[in-house]
Amino acid sequence: MSLSRRLSRRKRVQRGAAIAVLTASTILSGSESVLAQASPTGQSSQAAAADTRRFSIQIAAGTLADALSRFTAQTGIRIVQGPINLAGLPTPGVTGSLTAADALRALLAGSGLTYYFVSANAVTLAKPPATTNGALALPPIQVEGQTLASAPDADPYADPAAP
Repeated sequence: MSLSRRLSRRKRVQRGAAIAVLTASTILSGSESVLAQASPTGQSSQAAAADTRRFSIQIAAGTLADALSRFTAQTGIRIVQGPINLAGLPTPGVTGSLTAADALRALLAGSGLTYYFVSANAVTLAKPPATTNGALALPPIQVEGQTLASAPDADPYADPAAP
């Protein structure tokens, strides 16, 4: 194999490794922005806009699932719960002229759940991330790849569907 071909392959491997590192760092930095939105002090601009509107809220104590349905009916803000099971979770209810954020905080009190605005009219429920001594514990990230040694003439950036 010629020297220029080996150098070309080395550059492709280095480029692939750089892309993997950049992708992983982008994923990690993206999770920080989601977590910032989840905290009441680091809400997104969409959440801040939603936070200024006041609603006349009258939701009695009961199950959290029913209370969130009434919250949506009274505010027009959709709740996206993801893989969270709300069955049997109680809520103390809430009454008054409140912002959506204040009403949600009251409804979720004691449930172990938090929320973040994904738009001015949609909220996602989530379990707060685990922390250890103030440090956020992120789940492991698995990066996979293929060595070029198994296919020395393959171009890792070529479209396999291209003619």
